[in-house]
Amino acid sequence: PEMDTPRRGTSAVLLPEDGGVLVIGGRGNDDTDLSTTEVLDVTRNTTSAGPELVTPHTFGTAVKLPGDHILVIGGRNCGTVESTSERLSMPSEEGQQQKRRR
Repeated sequence: PEMDTPRRGTSAVLLPEDGGVLVIGGRGNDDTDLSTTEVLDVTRNTTSAGPELVTPHTFGTAVKLPGDHILVIGGRNCGTVESTSERLSMPSEEGQQQKRRR
């Protein structure tokens, strides 16, 4: 599926519970570092908004943790190397289905 926001320098994590992929941060067409994420559902060929980052992470690293959590580590933000990390919580599949219906 096509992403809602064009981006480069992203991180991505497989969401094995539903076969989706979480695309994290990156840099937009206007060279702005992004604090948004998107869930790509390859089986339904759809995209939806994922959890918001506190700090933009471009060229960071992301790791799937047990349960519905993802750790985003480092990267760049406005040309500065980030030393921060963030733990994102993914909504349940039921919540995602309700969001898609809207």
